Amino acid sequence: MIDELDLSLHPEWQRRIINTLTELFPKVQFICASHSPFIIQSLKEGQLISMDGEIRDEYAGQSIEDIAEDIMGVENPQYSAEKQEMYELAEDYFAALEQADKKEDLDTMKEKLNVLTARYGDNPAYYAYLNQKYIDKKAEMGSGR
Repeated sequence: MIDELDLSLHPEWQRRIINTLTELFPKVQFICASHSPFIIQSLKEGQLISMDGEIRDEYAGQSIEDIAEDIMGVENPQYSAEKQEMYELAEDYFAALEQADKKEDLDTMKEKLNVLTARYGDNPAYYAYLNQKYIDKKAEMGSGR
């Protein structure tokens, strides 16, 4: 039994460790625990048992993102939590901006824009796009620039 087989291994080694162990010790049954999508990706059919329930999909050869999302339950694994939050806040902002139909709504949107700017001010493209959408909505409502 090996707990967290992947713990100190580079991802490239994680991809090879199971095959290496089974080649070196063909008559040994290994029971390993891991949270590594790289190890899961390297397994053959029937080598994976999930403690959370049955695995319905084929996992061998899938992308790391697919394994993390479909098997391990990680939502949008290609993005950091901060980047995901940034996108979600932008979507909320755009939806609220779309619904704005009076000056008070625009004032609220300007406050939201200020909050987002303060939080993600290190990303000028993000701010510029949010600000441009605000300016477009303001012009659409006849408030001018």
